[in-house]
Amino acid sequence: MQEADIATAAAAVATPAATPAVVPAVAVDPGAVSAAVVPAGTPAPAPDTAAPAAAVTSAVVAAAPIGGPAAAAVAAVRAAASSPAIVAAAPAAVAPTGADAGAISAAAVPTAVTLAAPRTSVEAINNQEPRNPLRIAVLGPGGVGGLLAAPLSHSGHDVVCIAGESTADILREKGIRVSSTRFGELAVAVRAETRLREPVDLCLITVKHTTLPDALDRIDPAALRDALIVPFLNGCEHPAFLRNRYGAHLVAPATIRVESTRLAPGVIEHSSAFADIELASDTASQSRLAETALVFADAGFAVRVRDDETSMLWAKLSLITPLSLMTTRYGMTVGQLRSEHSDELYAVAEEVVSVARANGAQVDLVDVVRLHRAFPETTKSSMQRDAEAGRSIELDAIGGAVLRAAALRDVPVPTLTRIVANLAVRGDKSGESA
Repeated sequence: MQEADIATAAAAVATPAATPAVVPAVAVDPGAVSAAVVPAGTPAPAPDTAAPAAAVTSAVVAAAPIGGPAAAAVAAVRAAASSPAIVAAAPAAVAPTGADAGAISAAAVPTAVTLAAPRTSVEAINNQEPRNPLRIAVLGPGGVGGLLAAPLSHSGHDVVCIAGESTADILREKGIRVSSTRFGELAVAVRAETRLREPVDLCLITVKHTTLPDALDRIDPAALRDALIVPFLNGCEHPAFLRNRYGAHLVAPATIRVESTRLAPGVIEHSSAFADIELASDTASQSRLAETALVFADAGFAVRVRDDETSMLWAKLSLITPLSLMTTRYGMTVGQLRSEHSDELYAVAEEVVSVARANGAQVDLVDVVRLHRAFPETTKSSMQRDAEAGRSIELDAIGGAVLRAAALRDVPVPTLTRIVANLAVRGDKSGESA
């Protein structure tokens, strides 16, 4: 399922919250506290009044000017990073309406630290100096990778895109152009290489599973040194694979909720007002994870660092698996699927959620079903589009991963098994990765 599809559904089922003014310095902004940490119906203090500790439970909220020195905010993040989740909210002027990234997660986040930026224009954000410019590699500058690369470069970081020869040539000549409802019109120069040979501080992996092994061959391990590796990939098995290859302490998985399309090499259309990132890692330094969240927030993304990697990954997998597999299996839009195969869709969702919970994830079937019902009638999954175009699909990374996790915990998944088997024996591109 495309990030755009997830975003549309999440926004449809969420009630937009009023955005209060953000107070300066390091005062509590009650309106910025995640709904996950404030019980429904809790009255919010006036915007110019610091909230009592009881009103925000265990949350700590800090207003941090984007791009400016935010030592107090960073200290708050580092102090809380050992246990609570960290939410770095983009400026209210460009923040998404409707659901935040947590809306697609079935698990409520118990505590949060929010970095709430003041009401700042996109232009002002882009003209600010970053806290600490980093050397950042983006492996796969497509719809997601290109959208990450451009704002990061525009905010002052040294970004190098790793791509095939033809794409790298175009990026060297023309850079990356982003047309965005959130970031505005960006045209940035980026360095582009076919292999990463120079040391970097951060490596973002934004390719699909079907091309992951070949893509990783473009990275010289010596260039990574102690770089934090942040994969934006579907599925739940890639963190272990990457940790085995590069070291457990260097891998921090991420998900992104965004509507972004690569129209051509280096040309990105970002049509959603939101670009929400979630980060989590059971093995990486939490202070380093918090600092990475600030890098994304400085560039204008909304960022939440969760304290439960398993739930973060399975929340998305539970949402996309039923729709991705079934839209591809039947060649139907989501609306047609709901009308003609609703019982089967529910059965697959129920099975996947059972597997998720058996593997330690906090995922709620009610949330998954509600989001499925909220998708637009004409929605097609990205797996379905790939199959229709004759491209390899992520059958193994999505369906196969769930089947293996089910077998590990002895969870019966008869409906899912049948659908995956059907896709695997079609004899076309849809079965290549199985």
